[in-house]
Amino acid sequence: MTVQKLACQACKGEVRVPELSMAERETIALLRTTETPRAIDAIMTLTGWSLQDSKRLALHLTTARGMCQGCRGALSERMGRCGHCGSVNIDWLPDTPA
Repeated sequence: MTVQKLACQACKGEVRVPELSMAERETIALLRTTETPRAIDAIMTLTGWSLQDSKRLALHLTTARGMCQGCRGALSERMGRCGHCGSVNIDWLPDTPA
């Protein structure tokens, strides 16, 4: 499994981002919006990662499109660091139909 690593300036940790299918990413992202423990469990199941690594990824997933999960500032990218607070943000939320 390919893994991308991003350094978060806000939590000072390394966020590992696995290569998952779009359906898997969207399922995890939707769980994160309302049921973070289930999102963590899904990450652990799909990746075989530890609780610590799975939780770190889950807590860096956005819960609203275009909004930083740390400071609630506006984001310009779906994955990367917030220009305001330096927090890593990963937006796996499904695209909504126009």
